[in-house]
Amino acid sequence: MSRPVLVDTCTIVNFAAIGRLDLLEEALSGCGHWTEAAAREVHCAADHHPALWSVAVAGWLGEPLEPSGAGDADENFQLQRQLGGMRREPRQHLAEAESIHMILRSPQYAGAVLLTDDRPAGDLAVKRGVEVWLSTDLLAQAFSDGHIGCPAAYELLLDMDQAGRGVHVPPDHQRVCP
Repeated sequence: MSRPVLVDTCTIVNFAAIGRLDLLEEALSGCGHWTEAAAREVHCAADHHPALWSVAVAGWLGEPLEPSGAGDADENFQLQRQLGGMRREPRQHLAEAESIHMILRSPQYAGAVLLTDDRPAGDLAVKRGVEVWLSTDLLAQAFSDGHIGCPAAYELLLDMDQAGRGVHVPPDHQRVCP
């Protein structure tokens, strides 16, 4: 992988839930990034998935990104609202909004991929012209790059689904590891 990938919290948690953060790190090959809000959410989720404590410590997603330009707060707010966020919950959908915003407005992340299994966030990003990958796509790439074999890549999706993570699971392994 050679271009930046902004990773949403839900995907990080998906890999933590099945004990395979190592594969996520390896598949991202140093191209993974996260936002300040995603880092906060991962920290909060670590109580339920202790493997998440290692993400911030290991540093493989780099320093959390925070949009800080003129108009960034307003655009993040608008993106949050489009994702269903509400004023009484100011952090709801913030990580997804920040990631989409960074890809759309930050020159160093122009053309980056958004890695998310959050369907509304993925749909909004696609409508805005952002390339979106699901865990399915990342595992297919990990298979293609030789990081994992077949049918193991597909079986990880089944494990995520069994863990109640709401991932898209194709009907057979052909979509992930042909």
